[in-house]
Amino acid sequence: MKLGIIGASGFIGRSIVKEGLLLKHEIIAISRSGIFEKTNGLTSVHCDVFNTEDLKQTLKHVDIIISAYNPGWSNPKLYEDFMKGSKNIIKVSKELQKPLVIIGGASSLLLQNGEPLYYKLSGDLKVMVKGAFDLFEEIKKDRSFKWTFISPAQEILPLETREKFKVGEDYLLYNSRGKSQINIIDLAHFVLTQGIDPFNQYKHLTLSNI
Repeated sequence: MKLGIIGASGFIGRSIVKEGLLLKHEIIAISRSGIFEKTNGLTSVHCDVFNTEDLKQTLKHVDIIISAYNPGWSNPKLYEDFMKGSKNIIKVSKELQKPLVIIGGASSLLLQNGEPLYYKLSGDLKVMVKGAFDLFEEIKKDRSFKWTFISPAQEILPLETREKFKVGEDYLLYNSRGKSQINIIDLAHFVLTQGIDPFNQYKHLTLSNI
């Protein structure tokens, strides 16, 4: 399968690229300025997500678009750029009629009382994750394009060891230690197996290690 991965040079994006190659997918790795080693099955493209025509040309032959887009946590216009970039990615997905898998954050997941985690956050963290929360709120009832929204566990661990994990929808999951955590390699594998499965379109998926 040919996959277009946006935000390919970031923490999550690089792991998805690596796992995608292991799974023998053909990868178009899209980033602002990321550098990748030459590898069979991998094409690296520098592209601005705000440039609709360039993005369309880059993605026109892929089977599925995966967005791990993040304009940078230190970006003073983080929210504005995230929303603008994400909406442009959605626009391209619609115009090309390509399924879109979005990796957001845990803020849109619900606590056991049914309240979104976002409302329990405060300070800089709440400001940083507002974009992902608002984006899900905007698309959750949208059926004009094929989407899947993945909200990983609250903490993504930079571990390459594979562990057992559980999967759910809408509600924040916890492990046996009472923490909401997932290894980055397990998240990448999940995105490239269950995340791209047409059965999971229009679903809000999450996962946590056991």
